[in-house]
Amino acid sequence: MNSILRLETRVALKPHRCWGCLQPIRPGDQYEFMASVDMGSVCNSHWCMACVEYMATGDFYDDDLISEGDLRERLRVQPTIKPAADDAAAKKTERR
Repeated sequence: MNSILRLETRVALKPHRCWGCLQPIRPGDQYEFMASVDMGSVCNSHWCMACVEYMATGDFYDDDLISEGDLRERLRVQPTIKPAADDAAAKKTERR
């Protein structure tokens, strides 16, 4: 059973990847942050607003479990495997 500890809308300060569709969440984008406990482990996940809006419809529940990338087919998006050029530049800036 998954228990939500924290659920809040944030503005990204650094790059993240959406758990639902694997698309990048870029600095400045709004996203939903979730901290939860699942089978005794604390987990954090980041959700883009497109996935948040889709989940609000209630059409996605198959045993209450969404694995990484499960919503990309439903949203018909192609996963971004490599970081975009601006994501790579942001990572270099973070390291300095």
